[in-house]
Amino acid sequence: TGTLTIQNGGKVSNVTGILGLNAGSTGTATVDGAGSTWTNSGNLAVGYGGTGTLTIQNGGKVSTTNGYLGLNAGSTGTATVDGAGSTWTNSGNLVVGYGGTGTLTIQNGGKASNSGLGFLGYNSGSTGTVAVDGAGSSWTSSNTLHVGYNGTGTLTIQNGGKVSTTTSHLGVNAGSTGTLTIQSGGNMSTTGGFLGYNSGSTGTATVDGAGSSWTNSGNLYVGNGGTGTLTIQN
Repeated sequence: TGTLTIQNGGKVSNVTGILGLNAGSTGTATVDGAGSTWTNSGNLAVGYGGTGTLTIQNGGKVSTTNGYLGLNAGSTGTATVDGAGSTWTNSGNLVVGYGGTGTLTIQNGGKASNSGLGFLGYNSGSTGTVAVDGAGSSWTSSNTLHVGYNGTGTLTIQNGGKVSTTTSHLGVNAGSTGTLTIQSGGNMSTTGGFLGYNSGSTGTATVDGAGSSWTNSGNLYVGNGGTGTLTIQN
């Protein structure tokens, strides 16, 4: 069991960061307060083979190249970005559930971003869950966002939270499942969307409630090669 706390303007820098390296291990990191930073010039794995938990709060900042939550099969990675000024910045990809189980919560004005690809449920058997909750909370993916790539992905945007990306794929490859729920004034903006991209995939989206919206500046395909379902209600 390992615990790292960065607070009161403290700063930590390294190449690769790992929370919960081996099966049965537990690693916890908290980055708390304005000026507190954790800089990974390489990758950050929250739950590599064991269990990892990352909390970024009260204006703390974490930066990485590629970020992974639940890297290997059997691992669990959980991250929370909480509060205005709190940020998780990835210059590469952000993968929630690569081989294991990943959960990302962005709330109360927190922000996450990746310049590369976004994945929820990358490998078969993996699960990735993301919630973007509350006004000012946002996830910006500057490249394609895959919700359910080979595994299962679930994205919930609510209470004024916002997600923006280029193309969004819900259910990409055979056996994958991607679910998007936008509710209670949540907003998603994309250049294009696919629900059920390849044969054998399933993509489902629900846009629910006043002020909730999914805006595509390009094409939207409901059932491209797989099965797609879109519900707009209330």
